[in-house]
Amino acid sequence: TIATAQQQNTYDFLNLDVDARSSAMAGSFTAVSNDVNTIFYNPAGLATIEGKKASVGFFKYLMDINSGNVAYSQKYKDIGYFGAGIRYINYGSFDKYDENFENIGTFGANELALSLGYANKYKEQFNYGANVKFIYSSIDEYNSMALALDLGAMYTNTESRFNAGISLLNLGFQVKKYLN
Repeated sequence: TIATAQQQNTYDFLNLDVDARSSAMAGSFTAVSNDVNTIFYNPAGLATIEGKKASVGFFKYLMDINSGNVAYSQKYKDIGYFGAGIRYINYGSFDKYDENFENIGTFGANELALSLGYANKYKEQFNYGANVKFIYSSIDEYNSMALALDLGAMYTNTESRFNAGISLLNLGFQVKKYLN
């Protein structure tokens, strides 16, 4: 009998919401302004940050699954807005068995993504941004690495309090697969 995993995607943890506000909005965060967590949804949102902003989040899921994130952004002179974000998830500890169904210890699984972002304004109402992303995943003694790019644009009209945004996230490739 051959057993196969039901999940075909890699790095699905990147689809989890990072804070209560984005979760309450069902992840529809591409047009949010003045929130440092936009680095995870639309890097163009960094160009709406007023002053220096930071965010730290921790989530305790079912069983031993823990997840968290850290984000920071600020404007640097007239060059633009820079940001950094880290997301991680730890799936806990699992019993490990050999091919004879004998317990041979435990193993863990975790994933991490580091985003470095830049955003700026084009005229007063249009923002653009990009992130470079390094992604790492580990299951027992196997690991995988990837590089990705996030691209975003945003239109803001402060008079009518209207924002619209679009983003393309996680455009990239695996540098190292789990099994090489």
